[in-house]
Amino acid sequence: MFESTSGLAKYTETVGTAAGPTNSQYQFQMPVVINSDLLITQDNYPNLNTGTTFSNLLTGSSARTITKEGYGGIQFNNNSVPADNPYAGKFVINRGGIRFLAAGQMLATTGITVNSGGQLLLADNGTQINDNWNMATGAALNLNGTGKATPSPSGITVPSADGALRISIQAAHTSTAFHDDIVLQSDSVISVQPNGTPSAGQTFTAGTLDGMISGPGGLTKHGDGTLVLSNALDSYAGDTHILTAPTATSAVGPGLGMLSLSNAILADGRDLYMSATRTALNLSFGGTDTIRSFFIDGAPQATGTWGATGSGAAHESALITGSGFLNVTTLPPVGVPGDYNGNGVVDAADYVLWRNGGPLQNEVATAGSVTPEDYTEWRARFGNTSGSGSVLGAAAVPEPAAALLAMFALSALAYSRKR
Repeated sequence: MFESTSGLAKYTETVGTAAGPTNSQYQFQMPVVINSDLLITQDNYPNLNTGTTFSNLLTGSSARTITKEGYGGIQFNNNSVPADNPYAGKFVINRGGIRFLAAGQMLATTGITVNSGGQLLLADNGTQINDNWNMATGAALNLNGTGKATPSPSGITVPSADGALRISIQAAHTSTAFHDDIVLQSDSVISVQPNGTPSAGQTFTAGTLDGMISGPGGLTKHGDGTLVLSNALDSYAGDTHILTAPTATSAVGPGLGMLSLSNAILADGRDLYMSATRTALNLSFGGTDTIRSFFIDGAPQATGTWGATGSGAAHESALITGSGFLNVTTLPPVGVPGDYNGNGVVDAADYVLWRNGGPLQNEVATAGSVTPEDYTEWRARFGNTSGSGSVLGAAAVPEPAAALLAMFALSALAYSRKR
């Protein structure tokens, strides 16, 4: 039982950085009751998805909140049924990850918020197959950011920042669905990733989001699997990015790195970004979806209709499948290479955006992925504006620490001017 007579109840784990005889992972094998708001700080094994496991029933009222801090991960295994009265409170993931290996423990949860630096991982394994994920009626999942913060203070490698929401499915199990509404409170990454390698010719793993997706943020699709957006009321207001799938297994099954839209839901006044390699967009609807601008590997594409090869669209592309069309209305001015936030100059703010995991505009190398090469290209072009030369002298380029100091100095100057 977690209960405090004053303030939060707390559980803190900071023992080790790798599983082994000395630093064993911890398991709560007994039922756990949450009678106070609970702060879990898990800094143990930040290189693993799971450092602490709750393998039995978790209970608590809807008035309770569990907040996750620390670079490590915790996991809930119990596959509850409604009669068990599973935990009905909320989860807030500020850092590290919470992994559900069984769908039942989420049944009564009244809301989950993932803040920048955190991750919600919905997974199954060889013995526990999860076709459907549900929270309580009316609950919503709030998303922010790219995924787990990295690196940890100890310098241990943390699993890559591959999604504020990550859906991991056994390769032999081809689909699963999350049924609750999702609010993109800021630009967010959603990842669908097979756990294992599909057999030759097998359709890639698909994760379907059939609740309504809304909010001011943009959506970035990540992972080898297919992400399906199936709700006709989807209305998120930001841009859409489809990142290059992280593994070059394009010979195995269709759907690698695909975003599939069941309805014309992209924001009319926002943009779509794709890579020319290992990404795909499936428009599985009849009709046309209007967007502002369309970019492939950072290069703006022509206005007019876009569709699959043989569709009869003004512009046909092998990157697009399905019967639907995109109507691109605006051809934007060519951006400044290395200007990752699109403000017209290659400056310290672009370094900060790269360091935080993107998404990046105007990439020169590895378009669609945030890599060390992007830093190299930014450094070579620091200070460039539209129409300027491609490279400045090395003395004009700040090192990372100097770039951050420059950002802080600008912030302080702006504050002093306000005062």
